[in-house]
Amino acid sequence: KIYIKMIATKTSFIHITSLFIFICVLGLSLSKIPDSTLSPLTATDMHKMYRISGTVVSPDKKYVLFTARQWDQDTGKFYSNIQFAPSDGSGVPKALTTWSLEKSDSSPVFSPLYPNNVLFIRTTQGRSHVYTMKFDPEAGTQPEPTQLTNYPIDVSNLLFNSNVLMFSAEMNFLC
Repeated sequence: KIYIKMIATKTSFIHITSLFIFICVLGLSLSKIPDSTLSPLTATDMHKMYRISGTVVSPDKKYVLFTARQWDQDTGKFYSNIQFAPSDGSGVPKALTTWSLEKSDSSPVFSPLYPNNVLFIRTTQGRSHVYTMKFDPEAGTQPEPTQLTNYPIDVSNLLFNSNVLMFSAEMNFLC
């Protein structure tokens, strides 16, 4: 009985959902490879795989948002966007933010005050800031996000504590 109670916790649900999304994405990737071309897994193959992180469940518990990270072979750089999928596994992941080599989006969180809004970190031109956008899973296209912070230093580790948005910022002091 204790084991069943532990599985039902919110944290375990998020980890199980993350694993489920990873297996689905991996399965979709592998299903596109004909059997005659199977070969041993290489470092290049590993770079081509999506890396899933930063999962968060929507307030209505119908969707899971996550960061999908991908490698661009031409530039040799990683970039990421935020995607979402039904939490019951009934659909394929869809992009909330667009893929771009000029920006990377990560670390989605829902606002407790405005549950239809998602906040996340966007890195552009070497700087990371907090952005927000409306989350409408039924919409064909998503609205363009709005920048909330504009500090001369990078922000990271978004977290809500009650109704307060918290984040960390790395500062380097030259002595």
